[in-house]
Amino acid sequence: MPRVPADLAGHACLALLTLERDVHDEWLFARPGVREKIRFASKVTAHGDELREAALAGCGIVRLLACHVEGELRSGALVQLLPDWECLGGLPIVAIHRKTKPRLSPINAFVSHLAHAFRRYNDVPKRC
Repeated sequence: MPRVPADLAGHACLALLTLERDVHDEWLFARPGVREKIRFASKVTAHGDELREAALAGCGIVRLLACHVEGELRSGALVQLLPDWECLGGLPIVAIHRKTKPRLSPINAFVSHLAHAFRRYNDVPKRC
């Protein structure tokens, strides 16, 4: 079990592939007075859902938003690593919709609902 970010070098870390085709194969960790950056050669590079499935299958360590693995963390199927470290540079949660003029009230209501539903994840330190 890794105790500090440098320990991840001895483990298989899996990289996130974004919709823009960016590969997140570098993680930045912080705690008071210390920052550590690790870069790794990923054995698996995939989108979020595929990374979650790979982690569940035992393929390696992933960095995902808490909302994507909440049930798995609660059940114990996945465990949070390095709880004393904050993982910086997480991807934002965004709502994308077609722009119309004027913006329709159902869209406004839905975006407000999403913002409220995901607000609790903004209050949690971003962990790897």
